[in-house]
Amino acid sequence: MTDVPRVWWLNHEFHVYQANAVTWNAVPGLYVFARLDLPHGWVPLYVGESGDLSSRLSGHPKWPEAARLGATHIHARIEPFGEERLKIEKQLIAAYQPWLNRNP
Repeated sequence: MTDVPRVWWLNHEFHVYQANAVTWNAVPGLYVFARLDLPHGWVPLYVGESGDLSSRLSGHPKWPEAARLGATHIHARIEPFGEERLKIEKQLIAAYQPWLNRNP
């Protein structure tokens, strides 16, 4: 079994998945649509949260635009508590100001 790569956004650990290579589980969590910009690293294009990643990420309305901007990966983190998800989402958006969160 291969370990899933991980990345840290602020002090929160996320797993890194190729966007087209995963079937999402029906779990609550946060997600980041990201592109890799070498040599600088990951660039977050959109940050979101959901009580059910499988239903939210299936046909997400922001994904086509994120892909046009170079997104190839989704970083995901399970977070069962709704208030904590909203708090982390707000922190990440404030810290990184992802393009698609600023320009809806």
